[in-house]
Amino acid sequence: MNCALDRYRSHGLYPVQFDLPLYQQYQQDVKIEDTDSKEPMEIYSCHLSFSLEDGETSSEDLEQARATPHQEDADTLHRGETPYQSSGCIKLFAHPGSVNKHKRIHTGEKPYQCNYCDKSCSTSGILNRHERMHTGRKLHHCNYCDKKFIDAASLKRHERTHTGEKPYQCNYCDKSCSTSGNLKRHERTHTGEKPYKCNYCDKAFTNSGILKAHERMHTGQKLHHCNYCDKTFVEAAWLKRHERTHTGEKPYQCNYCDKSCSTSGNLKAHERIHTGQKLHHCNYCDKKFVEAAWLKIHERAHTGEKPYQCNYCDKSCSTSVNLKRHERKHTGEKPYKCTYCDKVFAEPGNCRTHERTHTGEKPYRCSYCDKAFSKSGNLKTHERKHTGQKLHHCNYCDKKFVEAAWLKRHERAHTGEKPYQCNYCDKSCSTSGNLKRHERIHTGVNFINALSVTNVYSP
Repeated sequence: MNCALDRYRSHGLYPVQFDLPLYQQYQQDVKIEDTDSKEPMEIYSCHLSFSLEDGETSSEDLEQARATPHQEDADTLHRGETPYQSSGCIKLFAHPGSVNKHKRIHTGEKPYQCNYCDKSCSTSGILNRHERMHTGRKLHHCNYCDKKFIDAASLKRHERTHTGEKPYQCNYCDKSCSTSGNLKRHERTHTGEKPYKCNYCDKAFTNSGILKAHERMHTGQKLHHCNYCDKTFVEAAWLKRHERTHTGEKPYQCNYCDKSCSTSGNLKAHERIHTGQKLHHCNYCDKKFVEAAWLKIHERAHTGEKPYQCNYCDKSCSTSVNLKRHERKHTGEKPYKCTYCDKVFAEPGNCRTHERTHTGEKPYRCSYCDKAFSKSGNLKTHERKHTGQKLHHCNYCDKKFVEAAWLKRHERAHTGEKPYQCNYCDKSCSTSGNLKRHERIHTGVNFINALSVTNVYSP
């Protein structure tokens, strides 16, 4: 121990308020070679120190240090004196430039000014990286894909998505993370720490990003605008997910089949279909679900809960998706446009089904014969012809039907209901087919001519 201390002093270096435990703590960070070097080793130390009873530096002491000149008197340093009593900064450096950089942590000095904005930086290296955000210059290339990055640290983090490397190990469980920031956020799930407090309510959060998104709910601020429609979003990530509904981008590829998904959450849920993993159990029946959200929606069928209230009428819905679909009936909004023609739709599923009339795609194949269909509903109807299954029972007689629509038409024979009104006279009909046949009496189009016209456009 004395030999090590003598070597420190031989280079003109005196740790502030030297004591054994503190020296042992830092000797791993400050490595001085134990060799008989012919040339003297030149080492520099930070002169700043702070006075605190518990040995930690508070923001008040930091402000006091910034306002106080550095102790530069050589005799004072050799005597081991410090301008503030108790422990302080004892970091050691091999180059005076490194000392100057380090001191800026204490003083808050940022002498390097950005040429493109008002930001200033404490070192030229940090400034260079920052200015690349303005210039778009990306010098660091990924070894696994075509992506480029402004700085080496960002590249290193990105390449871990390819290699799967997760060097940061949780102190509370077996989980490991690819970045130190992710590790900190994860460990807060163990500690319960929520250091980010909302300025508008009593809520607190584990990370600053969630806090910012939450506070925008108070302010109503939506900074992120969709490039395809008028929607705006609180978070850039929400905008990115939304725009994929316009572009059709699905960057998340299933490891078990050719399916790709627009979000990582949807991918995880899909892959559980392959693995058969269903972690979430219904409290009212024996059903199990892949996702907690699906379980929650399912249980509303038992409880009758409908928490989503329409802004235009008294109707309420069990899911936000159903509410959006319903409210489009009021607003007339049809955000989904056909890729092949000018038709627009309120629902993405309806748009996809329509586009199959252009492409001829029939992805739903019968399990009993070679027929294929463009809609799953048509397939189900067809397969019941093979199985003989008739699920829909007449309320007035013993007849059963394969489809609800067929049952509905049949029951009109009992009720006398005729909802289809002629456009030329007062007659009404029980089915749309009967109405068309009747209106041909008025238009003069006979059945044979109508059939021939129809055949011209039939595939």
